[in-house]
Amino acid sequence: MLLGVNSVPMRKVWLVWGIGVFAYMIAVLHRTSFGVSGLAAAERFSFSPSVLSSFVVLQIVVYAGMQIPAGVLLDRFGSRIMIAVGAAIMMSAQLTLALTESLPIAIGARIAVGAGDALTFISVLRLVPQWFPARQVPVVSQFTGILGQIG
Repeated sequence: MLLGVNSVPMRKVWLVWGIGVFAYMIAVLHRTSFGVSGLAAAERFSFSPSVLSSFVVLQIVVYAGMQIPAGVLLDRFGSRIMIAVGAAIMMSAQLTLALTESLPIAIGARIAVGAGDALTFISVLRLVPQWFPARQVPVVSQFTGILGQIG
């Protein structure tokens, strides 16, 4: 029987990683959803395409700015909790964005999507060296990023 780090069967290692990658796929789905609904959002909130593009830029800026705080939180709470919190933040933010007609609330929702996305990706990447043998870490890390883009 093949074993991963800490003598865990590889089947369980791949299952844990697969669940994490699925969470990351969903995070990418949340990240890119505004591109699909952008025209409807511009009409709903009555704003110009430049304001629409600022939603996307704002989400990316928050995602990038959250990398260090997300890492600190990850060290404190671990991947499982951080993936769950990231998913909950993104879900509530998307629900808020779907139901609001207020531009400031919509902006806050996009900020929350960026924060949840940051919590998710870094947490999934941390699973890899914790569960896989060192020789597999680079390949599985790259595979994580590639599969996540399916979202």
